[in-house]
Amino acid sequence: MMYNHTKGKKNFNSRIIILLILSILAVIIIFLNSLKFLESLGTSATGIYQKLINNAFPITYIANNKMELDHSGDILDVVLDKINIKLFNPFSIVGFEVPYFNMDKVRVDSKENFSILDSFSLNEGSVVKLNPEELEEKKNQETSSVFNPNLKKPLNNSRPEVLLYHTHTTEAYAPSPKNDNNDEAYNVVGVGNELVKELEKYGISVIHDKTLHSLNYDLCYNESGKTVQKYLNEYGNFKMIIDLHRDAGPSKENITTNINGENLAKIMLVNSRNSKYYSQNAALADKMNKLATELFPGLFKGIRTVNRGIKAYNQGLNPNATLIEVGANTSKAKEAQNSAKYIARIIAEIINGQK
Repeated sequence: MMYNHTKGKKNFNSRIIILLILSILAVIIIFLNSLKFLESLGTSATGIYQKLINNAFPITYIANNKMELDHSGDILDVVLDKINIKLFNPFSIVGFEVPYFNMDKVRVDSKENFSILDSFSLNEGSVVKLNPEELEEKKNQETSSVFNPNLKKPLNNSRPEVLLYHTHTTEAYAPSPKNDNNDEAYNVVGVGNELVKELEKYGISVIHDKTLHSLNYDLCYNESGKTVQKYLNEYGNFKMIIDLHRDAGPSKENITTNINGENLAKIMLVNSRNSKYYSQNAALADKMNKLATELFPGLFKGIRTVNRGIKAYNQGLNPNATLIEVGANTSKAKEAQNSAKYIARIIAEIINGQK
């Protein structure tokens, strides 16, 4: 029987591999036993042990700087656990050298460290919805050079500061077919409505009395005087009492101006010398006229003073009384209403700005 050299060679190589494996296992066992021995020496050997680990596995150098070892347990287990090495799982060791074997961990870390953003969704409740009129009002407040937010204050309706009324309640503007009209869209009451809205934006509370005083034209100042006295009896005083009118006669060109790109009805202030408070009435009118000239040149036509107004235009009832004429019968109603925010600004300068 012939000897098979090839088979003998393979058996020899197998023996060599087995011997190498056994040798490696023996070295590992001796190394682990050495670690156990060093640990048994106590805390004095811990420094040597850590240096051995740091030299063999550099990654533990970083870990050791961020943790404190728990000496109450198995120090070897603690270190191996901190560097994520499991003795019975060879892939945990090889994974530090060959990243492929550590991919599962990488994928887990990625899920933990990054947030997944949901698609954008809008809650209907978070949307502020304004109707067209409110949008226009908001735009006017934000962009208009007329409104001054520095003059705003909290609105207190329990204590009105301005009394607004109309001796000639039905005085109308174009395109009303008549000089007198009960429709507030065309008469001075409609201008008063706009003035109230503008004043309230500044926090100025207003009583707007719409009593029809002009059923008998000859007695209208008597009737409106009763209205003024009623509110004075109830509230004691007001910072301003305004009788709002419109003029009659001036041509459209002479009663119209343009400010900030919009047509406005010009404004006239009227005083009566037979008022017992004439000096105070005149001082208030003069203050308003000067402010208008400074802020809105061309808006006011000035002050007209008469010697003997009917019932002194009720200005004798209070030193803070004044008569304001907004436009004329030739003015468009919209132009007179546009002027309201300018009047409100001047009043706010006086009441809230203390001018």
